[in-house]
Amino acid sequence: MLLIIIFLAIMGYELPGILRNGWWGELIVFVILLALAFALGMLQMKSIAPPSPVAGIEFLVEQLARLFE
Repeated sequence: MLLIIIFLAIMGYELPGILRNGWWGELIVFVILLALAFALGMLQMKSIAPPSPVAGIEFLVEQLARLFE
């Protein structure tokens, strides 16, 4: 519950300025990063290990290596 309140407070503080200035690109990035942080926070609260980014990075590097062969 505390996590939800914290993220709502962050949104309440940041969103009015972003919307007032019409920063639509920043809004998209803000929402994506906030959703990612919220999801990782929920995983941590539930004692679920978050996925390792190493597997994704290895996959991308392998694909790029094949592309440049």
